Amino acid sequence: MLRRMTNQTLKTWLHSELHDHIPLVRAMAIDVDHWAPEQIRLSAPLAPNSNDKGCGFGGSIASLLTLSGWSLLRSAIQQADIRADIYIQDSEIRYLKPAWERLIAIALWTAEEHRQWLEMLGSRGKARATVTMRLESGGVEAATMQARFVALRQVQQT
Repeated sequence: MLRRMTNQTLKTWLHSELHDHIPLVRAMAIDVDHWAPEQIRLSAPLAPNSNDKGCGFGGSIASLLTLSGWSLLRSAIQQADIRADIYIQDSEIRYLKPAWERLIAIALWTAEEHRQWLEMLGSRGKARATVTMRLESGGVEAATMQARFVALRQVQQT
């Protein structure tokens, strides 16, 4: 069953979900900038996410990218009204250039990937998705990540 949530409602829900349940999100001061079924954009200020050189800390970049992919999937199951847990299985990150400004992570998948993943999760109770993410800073692509996530439907207790 698909929940009828506006983009703004889901964006607000996702912000609360991240900040209320993942302490690192608060420490990194992550914002949900944009939500659409096929794209999530999260951002974080440079100051709390910088390294000793003043550019983006690799751990913060990896975390922000991972959270953007997780958020894409978490939003999909929220909208589909499926109770499931999502885990990252593996990932590959490439640091391309130093990030000297606000960190912006964008996670993307196609409508077909979205549909197939939800169908698999609904029918089998588990599903894997490979999500591509990129990090921009000051209009420059600073990092890319490809990650595989696993979702396991929660068993309802009676």
